[in-house]
Amino acid sequence: GPQKEDLIHLAERYGLDNFHFLPPVEKNSIPKVVQQFDICYEGGVHSFLHKYGTSANKMIDYMLAGKPIVKSVDEPGSEVERIGCGIQVEAENVKLVRDAILKIVDMSNEERDEMGAKGYKYATENLEYHTLSKKFIDYVMHTKE
Repeated sequence: GPQKEDLIHLAERYGLDNFHFLPPVEKNSIPKVVQQFDICYEGGVHSFLHKYGTSANKMIDYMLAGKPIVKSVDEPGSEVERIGCGIQVEAENVKLVRDAILKIVDMSNEERDEMGAKGYKYATENLEYHTLSKKFIDYVMHTKE
């Protein structure tokens, strides 16, 4: 995103050679790209608005890929926490993000797969268009009564 150049410079300054900065990816290619990841990350800034929830499209992509997620957003009771498909930490806290990544890395393949499978199951049962449209129609029909 807009902070890519800053992140590249930070990685260079600290001599970090285990980061890969990808070019922009077209929406229809995202599932194929995300399948290559071991852990997915969603980050945010501190904002009182996040206490009301967030809705990042990338979270659904990560869940549908069946990948464990590290979420660094101040969102109490987020899907990541409720479902157990990853680890949520405070926004903008690099140490906690690092610790969460290392915790997932230290898990067995089976534990990581189980974590990712929870997100996949939730997304396919609750977030696909036909399910969401049915919920919306049911809600509208019941509020007219």
